[in-house]
Amino acid sequence: MFIIRDGDQEVGMIWLAQRSNEKGFICDVNIWEGNQGRGYGKQAMKELELVAKKLGLKSIGLHVFGHNQIARGLYEKLGYIETDILMEKKI
Repeated sequence: MFIIRDGDQEVGMIWLAQRSNEKGFICDVNIWEGNQGRGYGKQAMKELELVAKKLGLKSIGLHVFGHNQIARGLYEKLGYIETDILMEKKI
């Protein structure tokens, strides 16, 4: 787990779990209110990739809710692709 900072100010957190020798998983990314939309999440994810490479990981997974278009757009821009789709219908 890493605290995302801008100078001395804490602006969020990101949590990477190592699932195997080659696979990591981002359990949580949280940019705190008032700090969103400033590129902190994007930069944190790029830096997390460097950490993952140093650990010898070959891939990083994550979960994103389908309705979270902002997060989905960010992840797609960073090169993440859909690997599974869960669907639901209210009845």
